[in-house]
Amino acid sequence: MNIDVRDEVIERACQAYFVGNVRKPWPWRDTQALDEPDAVFAAMRLALVAALEKLAGTGVGLILAERQRQITAEGYTPERDAKTYAQVPDGHYAAELPCAAAAYACFAGMIADFRDLQRTQERPEHQPPSCWPWSATSWKPGADNSNASRIRELEKAGALIAAEIDRLLSASEGA
Repeated sequence: MNIDVRDEVIERACQAYFVGNVRKPWPWRDTQALDEPDAVFAAMRLALVAALEKLAGTGVGLILAERQRQITAEGYTPERDAKTYAQVPDGHYAAELPCAAAAYACFAGMIADFRDLQRTQERPEHQPPSCWPWSATSWKPGADNSNASRIRELEKAGALIAAEIDRLLSASEGA
């Protein structure tokens, strides 16, 4: 798995480590090699990449990858999500992120007959569940009842939950 760890991510990880661990020893054996800021930065990058590579193929890793895709490909940044409680030009309102997550998670957990019914008779194509907070065209469940479709729906649900947690953490910091 090719993992792109941006410099700002490493910088934030270093800052987070230093805030709570100023007087604690580094978790690496050769601490003398970490006296230079560039060495610290390089060591943090290696540690972070190694940790992320361990997540690849796990539920957490899939959710992390989906959240990153939402940010980079769709433009759903934490800054954009922070505006959820106030109406913004694209129509976001309070509780939209957890409601959307719930819609995907519930759909992923439905038995095959209900999933089929939801896709056809009861709800025409692209008609989302009633708890879906956005336009019908943005509802994109799996096309079938396979495990792959269900996993993809749960990835989306998990990423939306992560976005809401980040939004709440950010709001708490600003309060």
